[in-house]
Amino acid sequence: MGVPIPKRLSLFFGKLKTLCFLIPISMNFITFSKVIAQEQSDKFSGTFQFIEGEVRHKRGKKSVDAEFKDLILVDDEVLTSRQSIAKIISRSRCKIVLYSSTRVKADRTKSKIYYWRLAKGPLRVICKENRIPEIVRRGKETFEIQRGEFVLDDKRLLVINGLLKASGQELKSGEVYVQKKRKWVLEKPKKNDKNPAFAKQVNFFELNSVYPAPKDSYPVIDPRVAQREKELELLAAQKAKEEAEKEKKAKENRVQTRFTAAYGFGNGNFKYTEGANSADLDVESIRLSANFPGGEYSFIAYVETLDIDRSENGEGGNGSVFIDENNKTRSLGLGFRYHHQKWWSTYFNFGVGSHNMTIEADDGITRLKTSAAQNSLNIHIGVEAHLTAPSKDFSWTGLYLGAEIFHYQSIGLTQEFEDFPNPPNELIDRDGSWNNTGVRLFIGTYLQFFEE
Repeated sequence: MGVPIPKRLSLFFGKLKTLCFLIPISMNFITFSKVIAQEQSDKFSGTFQFIEGEVRHKRGKKSVDAEFKDLILVDDEVLTSRQSIAKIISRSRCKIVLYSSTRVKADRTKSKIYYWRLAKGPLRVICKENRIPEIVRRGKETFEIQRGEFVLDDKRLLVINGLLKASGQELKSGEVYVQKKRKWVLEKPKKNDKNPAFAKQVNFFELNSVYPAPKDSYPVIDPRVAQREKELELLAAQKAKEEAEKEKKAKENRVQTRFTAAYGFGNGNFKYTEGANSADLDVESIRLSANFPGGEYSFIAYVETLDIDRSENGEGGNGSVFIDENNKTRSLGLGFRYHHQKWWSTYFNFGVGSHNMTIEADDGITRLKTSAAQNSLNIHIGVEAHLTAPSKDFSWTGLYLGAEIFHYQSIGLTQEFEDFPNPPNELIDRDGSWNNTGVRLFIGTYLQFFEE
């Protein structure tokens, strides 16, 4: 029984499909083999890597449009029309770039030294990976470079990189040369250039830019951009230096710690739970304090004394009695200053202390004395200023001024008054807890130490 027709057709088309797939691979392999063979042949001079515009490839009497990867053999000619570019990879692995209206011929000597004969127009040669020199001849001139790059046109010669040998002359990179009396000499800058060296660099960059450089080219930086970047770098460096100096100066003037000694004076008002109220009493204080930074704020630690003396005549059991009252409060505490660096600021203190009240009563016959000790709490709210002399030599000290409202409150007796046989009314009124509210001014001096 034969194979069904549909199955036969399926097998046929399957084989045909495989054949169609293998034919391009075989052709590519053959073409690739030809390229390798041509490159290894004595006739091979180069191949087209890039074409833009109209480029003619002439071999003998035959002239065709050049195409990508076409091989260039010895005696072949390449002609570019106006606004056209051709890029060739030479036998020595250099890049030959032909610009508008350029004509070259691939050639070699009897000793099989390969070169390019330039008939007209500009070209660029870039050599990076080659092991043998690339040679260009124009008329009786010979240009030879192994590792480097140059651009040649009808008037100038730009050596972009490396060492170029031009008919026995050695031409340095980064220079523009012109021909004078059959020799290449450096192009002279214009006489009106204020900065000849900079003008020379700009001219070099602009001439190189006339002929577009491929990505294989050695980099040429626009000196104007480089100068601007340098100016910006110098400006940034100058600004950074100024900021550093400013920061250093600010740091030199930033206070680390401050110690203050001040004398205070003002008025207080004593009020007792038993009824006595002594108003407009003179107060005296001595305060020692220290300031420590806490960010932009300041923490205060202090110790102080507060003294109030009061004398008056009162009535006792036997008549007139002279009363002498003395109050001494010793406190320590912590505070908060709203600006550590600022020369003036408001502040707040909270402290604890011990209060000792001594009362002497004299009726002319008998002199009696008694005292009571109590604990106390105190609160201060005020403003202070540290006035420093203008001279830097005296910035470590100065005049201290302050003003505050204070409040002291007893929090318990530790010793009650002794009993008098006939206690005066004033003594009875002063028994129990008390509070003292008032205002005071401070004047003093201080020492301050700065951040290193």
